[in-house]
Amino acid sequence: MKDLEVTRKEIIETDKALAALFKKRMYLAKDVAAYKKANNLPILDEKREVLVRERFVNAVDDAALSVWAEKLITNMMTYSKEYQAKQLGLDAEKPQVVYQGTAGAYGEEATLGFFADGCNARNVKTFEAVFNAVEGGEAQYGVLPIENSSTGAIGDVYDLLAKRNCRIVGEYILPIRHNLMGVEGASADTIQTVYSHAQGIEQCSAYLSKFENANLVPYHNTAVSAAYVAEQADVTKAAIASKRCAELYNLKIIAENINNNKNNFTRFVVIKKDEQIAENADKISVMMTLRHESGTLARVVSLFLEYGVNMLKIESRPIPNRSWEYCFFIDFEGNMRAENVNELVGKLMAQTTSFALLGNYKAATLKEA
Repeated sequence: MKDLEVTRKEIIETDKALAALFKKRMYLAKDVAAYKKANNLPILDEKREVLVRERFVNAVDDAALSVWAEKLITNMMTYSKEYQAKQLGLDAEKPQVVYQGTAGAYGEEATLGFFADGCNARNVKTFEAVFNAVEGGEAQYGVLPIENSSTGAIGDVYDLLAKRNCRIVGEYILPIRHNLMGVEGASADTIQTVYSHAQGIEQCSAYLSKFENANLVPYHNTAVSAAYVAEQADVTKAAIASKRCAELYNLKIIAENINNNKNNFTRFVVIKKDEQIAENADKISVMMTLRHESGTLARVVSLFLEYGVNMLKIESRPIPNRSWEYCFFIDFEGNMRAENVNELVGKLMAQTTSFALLGNYKAATLKEA
């Protein structure tokens, strides 16, 4: 048996070696944080964490120690994420959320509004990239615009909801106030080209009609449009975006609140990979396809009257590669825990060729915005 004092001295030396390795690992985490910040990547990477955990346990190579080896590396990764978050000025305890656009986008505003207690928000370029981040575990939530009170449904988002594996867990209604902006020296007389999201241009069509010779260019996003105009530093170019964009990109507002409808709102949905039904959920979104025969839609609609459930919205989208056939998205009031709602959903499933519950969540109101 080894002498206790000798063993303790060896533990001290081992702890010194561990301390040096701990310091090295945390410094490497700092380098990772710098890279993630430069490339707009999230702190959490669940797939990589699984690989790191397995590799570490295998490297210990002692089945009797595997349980404690897994605990050690799990704690180490937690400390690493917390340290990375600190380097990035983020809170590791708050959810990772993605939205489409860039800083100043209405999507960012809706994200910060919905997650009033705070979140680690980051932007991606496309609606599809939002779904990719959520499905891939890079973010816990995604925020997407789904309809506007002036121009209607945002078809691309409905199409993605139909084919991707995400659920709606909340919604937020944001007042939209579009503004025309340009660099210093730009005015209504100098503008030749206007950039904005296609819906931004459509929502301001009446005001833009006075620019008879202007080129109206649909762009990725309202905020991206503002950033582009600022970068070009050209008085002939203007963007339609929010006041926050003007502040962020040092642009001058040429005309305020130019949308056709002064009561202009966009409804955003919050998506998550896994189903999440709140106790106070009072709104349900479903997707269905129907048999291509007379009366099927009428029978579906009549079921809502039969079960005393208020239908809020019905939206149709064409089914790819099936001419003149449609997928229907329906929003209605209710909670899946209610008996009449459960029975209604069962009857709907019996009337459809495919059916998906997209989410049961708390409805937003204009007051919340």
